[in-house]
Amino acid sequence: MNIQVLKGAGINYDAGVKRFSGKAQLYEKFLEKFVDDPNFDSLEEALKEGNTDLAFRSSHTLKGIVGNLSMDTFYADLCELVEMLRAQKSEGVDQQFAKLKTEYEELLTVLEQE
Repeated sequence: MNIQVLKGAGINYDAGVKRFSGKAQLYEKFLEKFVDDPNFDSLEEALKEGNTDLAFRSSHTLKGIVGNLSMDTFYADLCELVEMLRAQKSEGVDQQFAKLKTEYEELLTVLEQE
């Protein structure tokens, strides 16, 4: 994987490898698996349906995965959405999700090319 490209996408490669006990190959394997994780799609569907409980669960689960993969930029913005949903606030959720969707699609593009 091109570490500079990953870093440019907001992925803290060095921290991720450290989190995986220094095993770069294992970390990269999990980065590749992220592409198939269903939680973002579940979050999007839940928001469309107005199911805030499922949206919260999906976003919270996704936050854990993204945090463990050291996707720092996406993680920070996802935390904001999680807290909005936790507080059951609707104001700003659509805008924050739109921002996250753009970031998510950029991450997928990078990871699929690697």
